[in-house]
Amino acid sequence: MNAVERMVEELRRRKVQIAAMESCTGGAFANAVTDVPGASEILKASFVTYSNDAKIKLGVPKQIVDRFTVYSPETAKSMADAALEADVGAPWIGVGITGSLTRQDPANPANSVPGKVWAHVATWFRRGDQFVDVALTLDVDGADRKKGKAQVVEAVAEAVLKILEAQPS
Repeated sequence: MNAVERMVEELRRRKVQIAAMESCTGGAFANAVTDVPGASEILKASFVTYSNDAKIKLGVPKQIVDRFTVYSPETAKSMADAALEADVGAPWIGVGITGSLTRQDPANPANSVPGKVWAHVATWFRRGDQFVDVALTLDVDGADRKKGKAQVVEAVAEAVLKILEAQPS
């Protein structure tokens, strides 16, 4: 069983739902989730926000994009927060993924580094007075888009599993 299958099974067992906002992966995370039977019980929404404008329209603050660019951990966190807070039926986990897989982005040429991806998993889970979040900076295969996407999906699923393992059942 791969990480995505384990994640879906654990989310189903715990009755925890998830939403995602993806950029460079183009929905690969949500696609991998929906490849697993029972995904409809846990996936509340998935947004593919390839453009800067789409990210902003769906809740990423323009100030974050302007200050840090879309290629940043700050944008990944804002994407995860926007997915978590979207009015889609109260998911407990939000995922944000942004970066550049194999080439520089013509719309953001100075800031995109091929093979560099940022992901963030935001939750409503608390540890003390802090929300439990995980930030990921990933160096993926910059020559093969499919392989790079698969690496990101696996890393995000593993991060969700680590969060779930740290929570009481």
